[in-house]
Amino acid sequence: MQYPILKSKIALLSLALLFTSSPALAKKFYKCTNAEGELVYQQVACDSNISQETVNVFTPPKHHSQLGSKLMGEGEYIPEGNEPAIAGKMMFQSRLSNVITLLTPIKMQMQQFYMMNGQWPEKPQDLGLNQENLKSVDIKEVLFGDQGAIVASLNEHFGTGKRVVLAPQLVMDGTTMEWQCMANFPVQSMTAMGMKMCESRNIR
Repeated sequence: MQYPILKSKIALLSLALLFTSSPALAKKFYKCTNAEGELVYQQVACDSNISQETVNVFTPPKHHSQLGSKLMGEGEYIPEGNEPAIAGKMMFQSRLSNVITLLTPIKMQMQQFYMMNGQWPEKPQDLGLNQENLKSVDIKEVLFGDQGAIVASLNEHFGTGKRVVLAPQLVMDGTTMEWQCMANFPVQSMTAMGMKMCESRNIR
């Protein structure tokens, strides 16, 4: 005896599991209905004598930010007072470069976690890291922001309330990602040899 409804539900469940476990796979599937009314979902076109529809499946990544969803403000950061980054530009750029270097291993683990799980880690502990130990001479604290952003709060020698954010963006149909560096420092302090170390942004 055939159970077309049950088979259809199993197929849909398998489809959901497929995308949950492997976000880089293609999202286009074919819905095939045979003469008995049975449904089959597959990644190749149906036989010519079978009714066919295309189905696009998208499972958005689950994520809860440690900082809320309003981390980034609009536009470039405009200094309002004394900026250590401008007063000691060469020393500042050396320290900023060190911060970015220290965050690179976390960035790589973040990318691997997403590719394996189809969702962003919500906190450093999800990567097996002790959040209390994510500190250095330059970094006061590391938290995870919205959509996989790595947010480093910097120590006071950078100024008050200074942060560096590394934010991922999925490219190449979700098979890999590019990272953007943003920080609440003046543009001129982060420009070396005509190139920006990070984008200047308002960060709360």
